[in-house]
Amino acid sequence: MRFSGKRKGNSVKRKSPKKELAAIMNALADSVLELADPEIIAEARDEGLDPSMEAERTLNILRKAAELKRTVRASTPPSTGERAAMTGYHAQYRVAASLILPLLATEELSAIRVADPASGRVDDLVIKQRDRVLGYQVRWARYGGTLTFRELTRDLGEEPALIAALADGWKKLKIAYPKMRVTVTLVTNRIPSVDDSIPGDEDGGPRHFSAFLADAWSRVTQGAAAGARWSEAITLMERASGLSSDEFRIFAQEMELRLGQQLPAVAAETIEESVRTSDLQDLTRFLIAAVADPADLVELDRSELLARLGWSSRLDFRARHEFPIDEALYEPITQTAGQLESALSTVSGGYIAVLGSPGSGKSSLLTHLLRKREERVIRYYAFVPDSQAALSLRGESVNFLHDVVLSLERQHFRASGGLISFDRNQLLGRFHKQLAQLHEDWKATGRRTILLIDGLDHIEREQRPDRSLLDDLPTPDQVPEGVVVLLGSQTDRVLSPAIQAHLGTEGRTIHLVALSRAGVESILTRPQLNLSLTGDDRNKIFTLSAGHPLAFVYILNYLRAESSPATDVLVRIPPYEGDIEALYFIYWSAIESEHAVVHLLGLLARIRGALDLEWIGTWADPGALHRIKEALAQYFRMETPKRWYFFHNSFLLYAARLGPGTKSIILSAPSGTPRSSCGLRQSISGSNRYPSVDFRPSMPTCASSSSPPTL
Repeated sequence: MRFSGKRKGNSVKRKSPKKELAAIMNALADSVLELADPEIIAEARDEGLDPSMEAERTLNILRKAAELKRTVRASTPPSTGERAAMTGYHAQYRVAASLILPLLATEELSAIRVADPASGRVDDLVIKQRDRVLGYQVRWARYGGTLTFRELTRDLGEEPALIAALADGWKKLKIAYPKMRVTVTLVTNRIPSVDDSIPGDEDGGPRHFSAFLADAWSRVTQGAAAGARWSEAITLMERASGLSSDEFRIFAQEMELRLGQQLPAVAAETIEESVRTSDLQDLTRFLIAAVADPADLVELDRSELLARLGWSSRLDFRARHEFPIDEALYEPITQTAGQLESALSTVSGGYIAVLGSPGSGKSSLLTHLLRKREERVIRYYAFVPDSQAALSLRGESVNFLHDVVLSLERQHFRASGGLISFDRNQLLGRFHKQLAQLHEDWKATGRRTILLIDGLDHIEREQRPDRSLLDDLPTPDQVPEGVVVLLGSQTDRVLSPAIQAHLGTEGRTIHLVALSRAGVESILTRPQLNLSLTGDDRNKIFTLSAGHPLAFVYILNYLRAESSPATDVLVRIPPYEGDIEALYFIYWSAIESEHAVVHLLGLLARIRGALDLEWIGTWADPGALHRIKEALAQYFRMETPKRWYFFHNSFLLYAARLGPGTKSIILSAPSGTPRSSCGLRQSISGSNRYPSVDFRPSMPTCASSSSPPTL
């Protein structure tokens, strides 16, 4: 027995304040234990000692410990506390970033709130979804450690108990968002203790916090009873939360304890991990800056958050994948459509190709037919007429992969929890994982996926991308059952030998045929065309067009542009004989000696998008412009009398190829910008075989707004 009235208070050898404090606390522990032992008290009395004096001695030890604690605090360098604070502070926002990032990649996230004074003690992060609000409190210890039941249910100085803090935040969020489900979560790196002891019945196994979570709390969160063995602990939690019994029952099902969590890894072994790590770092820095912002930024919706991070383009399509169809002129080519329907019904996976000459109706047929299919359809158009996007944009592999991966992610086929980037390797990895996911979905549901990739012949002919999407098409053995890749092109020679060989198997390659006589008749009798035609006229139109959709539409354009009777006009129209460029040559021959006309047509062929005839008239040769309207009107689509488009890309390319030779390209302004010829600027473009013309805003320093652009 060490208890003795003769023990000296200075018997502890002074070393450092911290060590001295530890020794004093040990002595205090001994004294408290000895005073609590009745046998020791009785023995002390037998030895003539006064227990009250020993109690006074213990009190003196406490006073000395308190004084020494102040000394320890004073001797602790400020950087030590700051370092500990920053450890928790930075970890808090790294955890927040890891919670936000997976939701940010989807459309499930509506907004986030940080340092939200309206959220009570769960103000570290509030995530708003469409029908849910999630509040988070992050508690991070520098070296981890354990969390006890006592810490969960007892106040810590001026800090309320953790369960009370969570309950307070839960109530405040329920008031703020009465129509939404609210959940609150404690996130910490501390693990549940296995050394503490929770009050209650000792029978039935351990009573530490870890056992409580496994045996009792897991049932309570599901709405079940904890059982008699843990009833006292549940009562303590309810009392500590400050909630009524009914409130606590609901709260328990809407509160989560995420213990033993780890910070997201910094090391990255794959491209996917590298992108995610970089994104987490950027998002963490942004959250810290947002909290420190004098503007007291509290709430950011998803679009604003993406914009501030500079990530909006990553979750937007690089191009629109909608192909325009003039329903007034569209008539299905029933024979080809039937062949394609049969092929889609027969093959379980792999490639199918639809091939046809320029203007034969490939894109229109594919677009129209797929609208009615029950399969999941993902569309990618390597060419869309009148698109304002740069010519090379759609043919680039990285843009193809990005848009296809993004389309599949929006269909809930996600290969990773992070955001997609413009890293080709990351996108390739995700794409192939998504193909595997589509295969598994097909096995489970029987629903196939059709991936349409149309306009492939435009890529090498017009776009000249840095890396063509053709180079990254999956090989036939990489396209699993349940996935059909449907290609549209003028020729299969642009494809890899492996895909060409695969398409050579029976039923996988479909060649477009012409419109039938009945199909031509069906279009000609439509009232919206407002054409007065005899039976002989309709027969003549079918004969001249040979059922070729583009040649047929050119005849209709010619008829609508003329005021003479159709019979008189039709005798002047040359027949289509299997080559659309042969028709172009006939009309080109009539103007090729008119240099002003050829020059102007070459300029127009390099304008991307609409032809503003009013603006063009401010600088073009009036006679040349009139001659184009007179001789070539059938090759243009008239949106309004002053706003024209090239009707088909094949004529635009023909005019650009035979027009004035140049490598110039005129750069452009945003849509709606006032145009003037003085705003035209030239620059060398080595990426496109057929350069384009766009516009910049008119320059105030121009000497004249009527001088023509030069190539």
